[in-house]
Amino acid sequence: MRFLGVSTSAVNRATDFGDAIVASLGSVYKGSVILTFDLKFIHTLKKLGLPVEKQ
Repeated sequence: MRFLGVSTSAVNRATDFGDAIVASLGSVYKGSVILTFDLKFIHTLKKLGLPVEKQ
């Protein structure tokens, strides 16, 4: 699957399709912060260098 204008590393490292969409949008919209309670997803987002907060 190809996401136009989206970092492929964000899509490739996400654990499921929903996570891939959120990570992709987080990389496209600069200045955004991703809120999640999923600790595995938080770890993935931090590895990608995306801003994340645990809720």
